[in-house]
Amino acid sequence: MRLTTKLLAIFLAVTLITVAIEGVFTVDREIALYNRDMKQSAISIGRAARMLVREVWRVEGPARAMSALSDFNQSNDHLQIRWLWTSGQAGAPVRNQLNSADLERLRGGHEVSVMRDGSRMTFVPVVADGGASGAIEVAEPLTRVRAYSARTSRRVLMRSAAIAVLGLVLAVPLGYLLVGKRFSELAEKARRAGKGDLSSPLRLRGRDEISRLGEVLDDMCDDLASARDTAMAESKRRMAALEQLRHADRLRVVGTLASGVAHELGTPLNVVAGRAGMIEDGRLPQSEVTLSAKVIRTQSERMTKIIRQLLDFARRHQPKRVLTDLREISAETVRLIANLGQKRRVDLRLDDASSPVISDIDRVQIQQAMANLVINAIEATAPGGRVIVGARLQSATSAEDVDLPPGTYPVLFVEDCGRGIPGADAGHIFEPFFTTKEVGEGTGLGLSIAYGIVREHGGWIDVRSEPGRGSCFAIHLPAKAMA
Repeated sequence: MRLTTKLLAIFLAVTLITVAIEGVFTVDREIALYNRDMKQSAISIGRAARMLVREVWRVEGPARAMSALSDFNQSNDHLQIRWLWTSGQAGAPVRNQLNSADLERLRGGHEVSVMRDGSRMTFVPVVADGGASGAIEVAEPLTRVRAYSARTSRRVLMRSAAIAVLGLVLAVPLGYLLVGKRFSELAEKARRAGKGDLSSPLRLRGRDEISRLGEVLDDMCDDLASARDTAMAESKRRMAALEQLRHADRLRVVGTLASGVAHELGTPLNVVAGRAGMIEDGRLPQSEVTLSAKVIRTQSERMTKIIRQLLDFARRHQPKRVLTDLREISAETVRLIANLGQKRRVDLRLDDASSPVISDIDRVQIQQAMANLVINAIEATAPGGRVIVGARLQSATSAEDVDLPPGTYPVLFVEDCGRGIPGADAGHIFEPFFTTKEVGEGTGLGLSIAYGIVREHGGWIDVRSEPGRGSCFAIHLPAKAMA
């Protein structure tokens, strides 16, 4: 139930209860006043009849007095007036209708009024000439009281209904304007703020609690907008700094690979130089000249491809995720770093799955993470050792701080047979600038940057290592990028 409806229901309920209580008291008061007026009227009639009886009794005697009282009774159609003796056998009717206390009061000269058998009976004491004592009884049926009570109840009920209807007619529009509409505006403002729209302040009129709540909500939205702008600016600066670190790390990797690439370029350059010299001497027949030209073109394309790979790896670029077969990433990384492995006499092998291993990734970033892992593996492996690089689908349970359910995930892995990771260092390997290498041999950023890249892709890095037997780094990636 909406708040406005609840408030209206409570208001109407309180109004009806108040009107009903007031109506009950009003009916009781009106009936009490009516009863009092009837009693006073009966006493007045009884006193008038007493004066008549006493005067006629004094002048014409008892018989004529009773006759005059009978005539007086006939002139009042809704009352019954009669004479009753208060002593002797003739006073039995009075004694039967009054208790002893009321009878003593009547004999003492006081009027007495009682309710008996659906009638109001009022007794007025009379002391006639000669010491005769009696009372004039004025009896009136209670039908008039009941009729008056019914009329009063109907009048109060109709008035209560009119007040309730009037309250409803006034309360509904006022409740909507003062409560319902303003709370709807507050709810709409909160809904827009929840969706990120912090503009359009409410500016509710008035000085009540609802207006104050609107002001507080507007102030909160202004603070949130300011905090959001600050957070976005900080995030941009952080991303820029992070990209600078990653670019510096790529340049470091390029520098590490430079000697190997130079060696790899040496062979095609020698072939190109030899073929060009043979053509220049003019000793080759035309068919051999054409073949040598093809060989020169092929070797040039090979060198161009190698140089382009290095440039693409070192160049800044905007992140761009595409569905990629991770087997291509592992193969390109092996080709890129193969010469470094040969230089250090480490057997660098490619071990890929037979079926595609698809994930939604930024190729350059993931290749940078893989290059860092492969270089670390080669540097940790003694000459004659082996490093295996590959991609596969693997069932896994995500890390505790990664909100992914257990299942099958695309995995890039780098496995070596090097010296392993000491237990004391296992919890620090992904910390920035942490390194176990000699001064000048490493920056301590490679694993940290790889860790950040994988986390931005919604994945995690699983590490298994035994000191003296080698390590295995496995990059788990979701099938599709996380928001």
